[in-house]
Amino acid sequence: YGTDAGPRLANVYFIAAIILCVVAFPMFLFGFYKTRERMMSTDAPPSLKHNLKLLVKNKPLLLIVISGILGSAKMAYTYTGGLYFAKYVLADVFFLGMRGEQLYTIITMAAVPGGLVASLMVPWFAQRFGKRNTYIYSHIVGSLMMFVLFFVGIANKSSLYTDPTTLIVGLISLVIIGIPMGFGNIITYAMIGDTVEYLELKTGERAEGICFAMQTFINKIGMAVGAFIGVLAYYMADVTPNNPGALDPKGKDIMWIMLVLLGAISLVGTAIPLFFYKFNEKNQKAAIDIIMERRKLAEETGKTVQQIIAEETTDRVSEILTKK
Repeated sequence: YGTDAGPRLANVYFIAAIILCVVAFPMFLFGFYKTRERMMSTDAPPSLKHNLKLLVKNKPLLLIVISGILGSAKMAYTYTGGLYFAKYVLADVFFLGMRGEQLYTIITMAAVPGGLVASLMVPWFAQRFGKRNTYIYSHIVGSLMMFVLFFVGIANKSSLYTDPTTLIVGLISLVIIGIPMGFGNIITYAMIGDTVEYLELKTGERAEGICFAMQTFINKIGMAVGAFIGVLAYYMADVTPNNPGALDPKGKDIMWIMLVLLGAISLVGTAIPLFFYKFNEKNQKAAIDIIMERRKLAEETGKTVQQIIAEETTDRVSEILTKK
């Protein structure tokens, strides 16, 4: 579309979106009306109010959720902000065979090697150091690398973040930052699974639905905040659309701070709540033993698990959390 691509591409995207919606919406309706459950439950589903009460009681899960929210900005550079940075800050940079906007591919893909290795190493690290510690310290390492990248960029500010040192350190940093991302994508699911046992130990109810829904909530918040930071950086930097060479040094500084410094702070923020997370692997195994013991007792006596919990003379949650 050439230099006047903006308005014409906007129309193309708009028409494509309408076509996709027109085609996809009837498919959703078909699935909604024609899908039938194979297993019909006779139990009434728990109310939203009841689920929220359970959520409040699950303190380890709340810490994971807070951690996820504080870490929402750590991947902002992979969303629209990274694209804007490549297009308007790296407009005249030729690096690894790519120039300007094309460098967004490197920005987003650089984290893949570190993330892949970390994903494969999760079982070993979790067994040796524990899920919580692996998550915390991998994010601290990631934050340190991002702070290094930020200050290297500031030290070479005269080049407006386009000098070889900043670019090479940036590439290395993004690869290393992929490590906490790889750990986090898997470990949070496993830790949320552990909190299901915590909740059952405390209340007698498992409530997997509301617990694992929090992972989706964390993911949605992360995508929303990541995209918002990119758009905010775009407007704060006073970008002139489709004119990469027009961004002034102040605007480039704003882009750097919003994407790199906020990302580093967010990585630290992700780790902080989990320092208060005390439900480790040993606690989880002890919780399962107590849960199975209660279920067996409930089957033998005809009582509910909640009745058995009410009759216990000791706080079993505090009992296992204080175990060494």
